[in-house]
Amino acid sequence: MIDWNRLVYIVFDYDEKPGTRRDADFARRRLAKELRAAGATEVYSVDLPPSPNGSKQGVDDFLVAHGAEAFRRLAAQAQPVPALDSFAPITKAEGRTDTANAARLVARYADVTRWVGPWDKWLIWDGCRWKMDQARAIDLKAKDIAADLFVEVAAVLKEDKE
Repeated sequence: MIDWNRLVYIVFDYDEKPGTRRDADFARRRLAKELRAAGATEVYSVDLPPSPNGSKQGVDDFLVAHGAEAFRRLAAQAQPVPALDSFAPITKAEGRTDTANAARLVARYADVTRWVGPWDKWLIWDGCRWKMDQARAIDLKAKDIAADLFVEVAAVLKEDKE
């Protein structure tokens, strides 16, 4: 058993491909969520720069090229990894956007849904395996999020009346 009552730093390789960086960011947030649940006081992300020629670079490559002290300086600039559910509340304008609604969907259903861009399909975890969403289950999940928004708005309106 590891005593996670400490700060944790996550370091992913730098990759020049936007899709890979997006996937790594999602993986970073999921890992941070699990580490926090296991007792980490905070989880930070150390963002590696590209290699000198602008391509992929891992922490080992960075250490060889720049040394341990340069890595320490990089780690000192690390930022906390945002929570998966870090979206603005509906009481703020930025909480009433499609982006915020997508963040709500991810926060609730990230473990059981996947978008596969090259296939232009949603996958749904059925408890045993990933299946193509032929029954449009993602639509029901999105409607659940919309229904929650109405509940949230009703709560805000109730608070305003009191």
